[in-house]
Amino acid sequence: MGSWYKIAAAGAVCVAAAVGYAAESGDAPAASLPEAVVDAGSYPMRQRADMALALGDFTVAEKDYRAYISAAQARGDGNAILDGAVRLVNLRLQQGDAAGAELEWRQFIAGNGGADPLTGKLLEADIMMVRGDFTGAAEMLSGLLANAGLPESLYTPVAFALGEALMRQGKYIDAVGVYRLLADGKQDGEAKFREIYALQSADELIDSQKKISEFAASEKLSAADGSRLELLKIRQAVGEKRFSEAAAQFAKLPEATGPDRLRYDLALALGRYSGSAGKPDEVIHFWREAFAAAPGMAERKYALMLLIDGCSAAGLTDEAAEAMNRYLAYFPDDAARFDNKLQLAHLLNRSERYSGAAAIYRSLADDGSAPMTVRLAAAREGAAVNGRAGNSSEVEALLNFVIANGQDAVAKADGNLLMAEYLYRAGDYERCAQFAGAAARDNTACRFPALHVLMLAQQELKDYRSALATAAILKNQGVDEWRPKGAFAEARLLETSGDIQNAVNAYAAFANLWSFSDAAPDALYSAGNLAFNSSDCARAAELFQLLADRYPRNQYATHALYLAVYAEYLQNHSAEMDKLIARLRRDYPDSEYTIGALLWRVDLLKLAQDYPAAAALLDEMMEKYGKFPAKVVEQIRFERAVLFSLLGDDEAAVPLYTQVAESDAPVQLRAKSNFALGDINMKFGDYPAAERCFKLAGEQAPDGEFAVAALGRVADSYYNAGMLEHDARKLEGAAVYYQQVLERSPKSGLVYCQSTFKLAAAQAERGDRAAAEKLCRELLTEAAAWPAMTSEEAVWVREAVRLLVSLQLSGGTADDLEAAGKTVEAAGKLALPPPNDFEEQKSLIRAAAKLAAPEAEGVKNPEETGEDKEKR
Repeated sequence: MGSWYKIAAAGAVCVAAAVGYAAESGDAPAASLPEAVVDAGSYPMRQRADMALALGDFTVAEKDYRAYISAAQARGDGNAILDGAVRLVNLRLQQGDAAGAELEWRQFIAGNGGADPLTGKLLEADIMMVRGDFTGAAEMLSGLLANAGLPESLYTPVAFALGEALMRQGKYIDAVGVYRLLADGKQDGEAKFREIYALQSADELIDSQKKISEFAASEKLSAADGSRLELLKIRQAVGEKRFSEAAAQFAKLPEATGPDRLRYDLALALGRYSGSAGKPDEVIHFWREAFAAAPGMAERKYALMLLIDGCSAAGLTDEAAEAMNRYLAYFPDDAARFDNKLQLAHLLNRSERYSGAAAIYRSLADDGSAPMTVRLAAAREGAAVNGRAGNSSEVEALLNFVIANGQDAVAKADGNLLMAEYLYRAGDYERCAQFAGAAARDNTACRFPALHVLMLAQQELKDYRSALATAAILKNQGVDEWRPKGAFAEARLLETSGDIQNAVNAYAAFANLWSFSDAAPDALYSAGNLAFNSSDCARAAELFQLLADRYPRNQYATHALYLAVYAEYLQNHSAEMDKLIARLRRDYPDSEYTIGALLWRVDLLKLAQDYPAAAALLDEMMEKYGKFPAKVVEQIRFERAVLFSLLGDDEAAVPLYTQVAESDAPVQLRAKSNFALGDINMKFGDYPAAERCFKLAGEQAPDGEFAVAALGRVADSYYNAGMLEHDARKLEGAAVYYQQVLERSPKSGLVYCQSTFKLAAAQAERGDRAAAEKLCRELLTEAAAWPAMTSEEAVWVREAVRLLVSLQLSGGTADDLEAAGKTVEAAGKLALPPPNDFEEQKSLIRAAAKLAAPEAEGVKNPEETGEDKEKR
């Protein structure tokens, strides 16, 4: 007969004994049938079917059993026909299909003129067991045992089945009595095993431990008995709550240790214990063991479900997906098969196997037999997977399916929203706005998310008026989180569209109205920065301080206080600065922003010429932060050097600048130090040393105005030396560097004015009059277009005018004199701050005209009087 632990829901298929099934243990008697029937080797189809059944491949097993029956019918072999029919019944029972088993048996009876009553009762008991009617099965089996006509060969299997029926009802002590009779009467190893198992199930752990000891002391202990004994020991440990010991013993078992039902139950018990003990790896191990030992399809199904859930929860998505694939293969007609396929696609997606997930999502969406809810879910999620893979056509096709098949306004709005979000990510803002508008049309849960996407698309299209109107709807009509989102978006839009003052007000209003929002600190920070960049330092300081007051633990709090210090610094509010700095020192003593704020305080003291106080503060900072990283320490040292420079103590400043320049300080700080050293060398006339320092500064900071300034200083060092020594080579070097400065500077500002004049002067000194005149004329032309000039810029423009007039006068021709007059006339029209008197140049022009050669006759002086004209 089939072993009690091999049947999916029942535990015993008694009729198997009648057709020659041997128990897995080998202890059950063979049926009294012809040897040709019992010998599986004589029937390869039956042998192959038995192997397929053992592997759980029911389709192949059924096909081969039916072929086996057909061959028997062709031979007229009644015993083989009965054997095949019973095997088909057993197949249905192993599938847990009691109705199918009953149908198979009725079809056999109808086709073969009936069967003996005993076989029918045995099968009926089996079917009752599978149906779960254990009480009815027990009554029938008890009746069979009481029947004097029961063959001796069937007594033991029927008794085993009765014990199993009692076990299934929870009548463990009654089952112990049945098994004990079998064990005592025949010294049957399986009966002893079942007796102990029943005692353990009844929590009779003292008796069960005694029986385990007796069983272990048996003289004749087969390999099967040894396997059973090991499992009983483990179950005893579980019953006594010695779980760790039980788990360790279980791990040492060979893979083939049976019986499967007990191994399965133990794996489940130990898996549950590991779960309660917070050991996810062990849980998954025991679920694997439970699946491997599952004695039937119902148990296999349950173990697979546990394994799928356990692997998924532990992040083992690949293994969870494999388990789900098995599940679908074993149970293709499961009522939840569509949901299971959907879950498989989820698992493949989580394990980044996107192509496999996309294929399953698409097949579900196209499957007309699947519920529409599943098809829509598959289409939505398949669109997301294909979006990640860049399959735009597939994304739109799936989302159009969602929109077209949505069964109500909510579903259609959901599809439109998903399409709008996809198109926004794809950068198709025009179509995004269309779908978002459609999603927002009906008052569904999608309305406000759709309005948000619509607003983002309008912003990208630079339709700020429409975007602000959409944000206003969110702000005024939104529910839950959408009102603050609308208000914050309104402020962002005002900022993006350039309406800075209203943006500052909108951010501040948001922070006041939605002070508990996660975005409130961002709003205050943005408002403070906008006010600061708009030169509204007072408002900026107020907003930054408000941020630090309300959200002292926010990531922006320290920086906000630092910026507040800077805003007060720009307003020359030393008292307010001191309060804020004191707060920084108290709350954030080691922050780089605190150190920066202290340096701003030093700077304000220097501007106020309170050099002793500045020096004292720097000394205090060096003492506190002297062991900080180089970027902090060297900044303090640099400021100390700057202070010495201001005091005129270059001898004290030089070693400090040198130490910073040669340190691991940030490269920009080293460049500034080299720049300062260059200035000092220039001051002392050491032009080669100045040139080296300026070049190094420019190399260290090659980008921005600082590098241009360094180039200008190198040019100045060549220029000063060249003009002083009338050295053409040095002047040529100055010209090269000034040219680089001009190439990297805009055609306005002090650097442009100064460099243009000096380059022109260098060219003039080298005798290149044409180049010098061209540069001066270019500077005058550019200056004429400027709305205003600073006094520093005007100095260099006037110098350029004087140089140009001198060069023109040196020509001595009538054309030169006329050009000089026009130059002075143009200079008089420039918006130069006083003094802009060019009388000296005018006098030079008149004197030159009088001394001019005959070709100069007729040249008109720029301010010729009537008397002058008469004399001429």
